[in-house]
Amino acid sequence: MAFITDPQSEEETLAKAAISRALTVVLPEVYFVAQAEDKFEAENRLIIDVGNALRGAIDAAGSQHN
Repeated sequence: MAFITDPQSEEETLAKAAISRALTVVLPEVYFVAQAEDKFEAENRLIIDVGNALRGAIDAAGSQHN
């Protein structure tokens, strides 16, 4: 798992807060989570999948700039 550092700027702090809030509101409504027997586990699996997708996109975008 990748290590995520603390935000370095006000912009990063605001972005992290917005993402956290969006996930808090949206995840419980996602069908996969809402229908799960263990909602906590389902949310965590979904968070991991979303994080992996985001890291992949960030890595791909970074390699295009190099």
